This record gives sequence, structure tokens and C-alpha cells, in this order.
Amino acid sequence: APPQAPADSVCTSCHGSYEQIAAKSASDNPNPHASHLGDIPCSSCHHIHEASVLYCAQCHNFDLKMP
Repeated sequence: APPQAPADSVCTSCHGSYEQIAAKSASDNPNPHASHLGDIPCSSCHHIHEASVLYCAQCHNFDLKMP
């Protein structure tokens, strides 16, 4: 496993800007990519060799399924 998560610029180079990613998940309620916290690091939810987690669940109880 890599020693640390890749920089967000690696993610956005393929998936698009934070705004584009939020637009792609706009049908999710709430939209996990349109956080009131602003642009949080991708690795807060998405992990390389482990299951993704919902960072928002630290404070909220949303019924969102993580891919």
C-alpha cells in the first residue's frame, strides 16, 4: 500500500473539479460532494485499499450508501 493517499489533484485530474464532482452527484440527497465544510480532501471518504467511509457521519446520520 502507498504510504499516504494521493494528492487531491490526482483525483481531480480524472474526475474533474470539486464543482464538477458535486454536479455529478447532485441527485444524491444530501449531496456528499457539496459539503457545508467546503472542499474536504477526497481521502476523507475515499480510501485506496479499504472501503470508503462517510466522513459526514461523524456529525450527521445520513442514509447514504458508499460505493
